[in-house]
Amino acid sequence: MEDNVDVAAALRRSVGALHRLLVRSERGALTPAQLSLLATVEAHGPLRPGELAAREQVTSSTVTRSVTWAVERGLVRQSVDGRDRRASLIEITPAGSVLLASLRAKGTAEFAQRLRRLSAAERKVLAEGLAALEPFFDGRAG
Repeated sequence: MEDNVDVAAALRRSVGALHRLLVRSERGALTPAQLSLLATVEAHGPLRPGELAAREQVTSSTVTRSVTWAVERGLVRQSVDGRDRRASLIEITPAGSVLLASLRAKGTAEFAQRLRRLSAAERKVLAEGLAALEPFFDGRAG
């Protein structure tokens, strides 16, 4: 059991460091909160402001400021919810999707450059390890 704890701790550290590296390289001129907001709206939108606040784990006033910022830049649009005219929906615009795709491509290219520092054997081991992790992400692992 101790080996599992050690592996879990090492994997957690590595995944955390990788996440920080990717967020830094992908966010460009955006803050982490702005990047997260756009990615969340793209993945789960259209969303009501309350739903967005819950997903982002922030207050509604924070979402209001962030959405205003994104609307002013044409990255999201806010419209009236057809099911409840008192509510609004936030959805990503084509410009917002293009920005996210561009930032992700840049981040992927920078990460691929780092991977080139590894030997072919190290990259093979990494690829095999990633394949072993797939069950955790598709629900097969308990």
